[in-house]
Formats: sequence, structure tokens, C-alpha cells
Amino acid sequence: MPDSDSKGLDEARRRVELLAGRLELLSGEDRLVMEMYLKNGNSFRQLARLLGVNPATVGRRVHKLCRRLTEGGYVACLRNHSRFSQMELKIAKDYFLTGLSIRQIALRRRCSRHSIRRTLRKAEAIMKTEN
Repeated sequence: MPDSDSKGLDEARRRVELLAGRLELLSGEDRLVMEMYLKNGNSFRQLARLLGVNPATVGRRVHKLCRRLTEGGYVACLRNHSRFSQMELKIAKDYFLTGLSIRQIALRRRCSRHSIRRTLRKAEAIMKTEN
């Protein structure tokens, strides 16, 4: 019977594999930071030196990205891509993965806040049916 330490290690390993498998969903600097952290094993201090920011800032960024990648809001939308238009998928990515606000998405995508909220309600309804 495996002890609690090996269970915790297995869970951590599974989570790292999940994150590594979803790195292609990220782009730009976020993807680079996560690849350097997960695949290369760089510390927050090393990443902070490269980015010219405080190590705590890097830590918050990495934890936020990990949460977004594991919560799976955007992944649920991708699994049900036939139910979404291309614009709706872009909105879902901006919101669930990139972390943009509704206002920022409206400016970026040149659409109304109402249409963004409607898309997010649709995505959240699909996520509820999957759970």
C-alpha cells in the first residue's frame, strides 16, 4: 500500500504533466515563463532576473497561470468547439486563459460587453454540464 508521501508525489507529477501538456495554449511571454519554470526547472529568482522584476511577481504570475491552465475553462470550450464560433473561442481564451477583463476583451475584439457576457455564460453552462 503506497504511503501518503508517494501519493502526494504522484499527484504533483500528474499536475506537472497536465500543465506541460497545456503549455501550447499559452503564447508569448507567458508560455516562455512557464516553459522555463516547468521544463527547465528555473527558479522564481532566476526568472525574475531575466524578466527584470521581483521574484514575488514571478511567483504570482506562475501560480496564476497554473490555476488558469488547470481550471480548464478554455479547455472545456475547446472540447466543445463545435458549439462556439471562432469569435466566441477567442473571447473564451482571452477571459479564461489570458485573464483579460470583459472591458479589455471588448476593446480588443471590438464587440459589445453584452455579447462577451453571453459567451461567458454559454461557456460556464457547458463547464457545469461536464462536471
